[in-house]
Amino acid sequence: MIKLFISDLDGTLIHEPKTGIEPNERNVKAIRLLHENDIEFAVATGRFDYHILEIEGYIDSRNYRIGLNGGTIYTKDNILIRENTFTYDVIDRLRNDIEKNYIKELNYMVLQTVGAKRYIKYPNFLKKMANFYKYQRQFNAIHYSGDIVKELAERKEKIIKLLVSTDPANKYTLQEILRERHSDAEITISGPKSIEIGPKGNTKGNAIKMVMEKENLTENEVAFIGDSYNDVSGFEVCKYSFAMSHADDFIKSKAAFVVDSVADAVEKVLRVNGEKEL
Repeated sequence: MIKLFISDLDGTLIHEPKTGIEPNERNVKAIRLLHENDIEFAVATGRFDYHILEIEGYIDSRNYRIGLNGGTIYTKDNILIRENTFTYDVIDRLRNDIEKNYIKELNYMVLQTVGAKRYIKYPNFLKKMANFYKYQRQFNAIHYSGDIVKELAERKEKIIKLLVSTDPANKYTLQEILRERHSDAEITISGPKSIEIGPKGNTKGNAIKMVMEKENLTENEVAFIGDSYNDVSGFEVCKYSFAMSHADDFIKSKAAFVVDSVADAVEKVLRVNGEKEL
């Protein structure tokens, strides 16, 4: 009996750019149907927690919130039970290594803090001009040139993610290089041009296991759906794992089922539980 359904956001619950952060109507109806059949709904995303709260406003749902790829977890009662951030030593080694050896291969690099501030660096002036409106302006990122980690440490700003943007053909090679050089971090492809680097242990799979333990749920009682490489760890801890059909073949190979939408996954969950379908 499946008791909890967990969904990724971008590319999964939200996969139509024209709708922004609002899920489409069929997915919203599916989530309501879960509730009607006593199945709880939760979100696990690489986004910040305030994005999850915004989504919950659309779907009228309050449950566990897994943000920043498992870096933060809030309970149903809005209690923060996990906030795993970088030590300044680890993030400084990462930042120094990338700036010294790989910055020329990047479009930009971004340090993100728990407080949702973003600090961005470009490899050169041309890349800055090309990417300014695509990221810096969109997210109100702050350009830096000095020892940013030292500055953030002095202000006691907690760093929870490092994002690098590179060319699609280069992302797999760069991911493997960084993994070999930095075993004290979680390094995962998160988009067509992006690699996300988080503190060790910050994975959706680890966070889902924490929620399962807190709620006394087994892997047979939890379903998870996603579309990206950072969702694979979630597939590994749930018997009922769903990959979106537009995902890469490798990602789809790691899931138990492949579907076109969250609503389609909900239909399967209700069939498993012997309940009515959409």
